[in-house]
Amino acid sequence: MMSLEHMSRLLFRQSVSLRSMTAASMRLMQSRTMCNAKDDVKSQEASEEAPTLSEEPADPTQSTVTINGKVCRSPKEANTNLITFLEWSDMEKRKKIIDIPYFVGGSYLRVTFADPASATGRNSFTGICIARSNKGLGSVFTLRNVMRGVAVEKMFELYSPGLIEIQVLKLERRNKAKLYYLREKPLRYSSVKENMTPVDSGGKLLKYRRARGEPA
Repeated sequence: MMSLEHMSRLLFRQSVSLRSMTAASMRLMQSRTMCNAKDDVKSQEASEEAPTLSEEPADPTQSTVTINGKVCRSPKEANTNLITFLEWSDMEKRKKIIDIPYFVGGSYLRVTFADPASATGRNSFTGICIARSNKGLGSVFTLRNVMRGVAVEKMFELYSPGLIEIQVLKLERRNKAKLYYLREKPLRYSSVKENMTPVDSGGKLLKYRRARGEPA
C-alpha cells in the first residue's frame, strides 16, 4: 500500500505542474492579445494613410504637343487619341536633342550611332537610302552600301535614342521611293565612299519642299 507521505508528494507535484501549465497558458494568451492589438493598430494606420477612391491620380506624363504654333497639353486639345498624342510628344522631345534633316529615298547619308563595342562608344555607317517608312514614332529608314565586296544593308529607327547624328551627304530623289531594285543590280550601283564629302543640296532641298508645299 502507498504510504501517506508518498501520496502527499504526488499531490504536491501534480499541483506544481498544474500551476506551471496555467502560468504558461496565461502568458501565451497575453502575447496573442498583444499581437492582435498591434495588428489592429497597424491596419488602422494603413487605412488612414491609404488614399480614398475619390482622389484623382496625378498625370505622370505631363506631355505637350505643338500643332500650328499652339501648345496642346491633352489629346483632346490635339484632337487625337492618347497613344498618338504620346508618340507626337516623344517625337518633339527627340527632335530637340538631334537634328533630323530632310531626306528621301536615293539620298546619300552618314549615320552616327552609339556602339558599346567600339572603343570610342560610337560608330558610323554611310550608304544610300533605299527605303524610308514614315510611321510616327516607329519611322525607319534603310541604308545600303558595299563593304569589302559584300552588299550590306542597315536599318535605323529615325527617333531611336541610339542615333547621334544624321548627315545628308547628297540629297537625291529617284523615280521610285523604294530602291529595292538595287539588290538585283551590280554592286557598283550601291557603292558609296565612306569618306564622301557632303554636297551642297540647298537648291534641291528648296525645290523639293516647294513641290510638297512646305515652307522653305
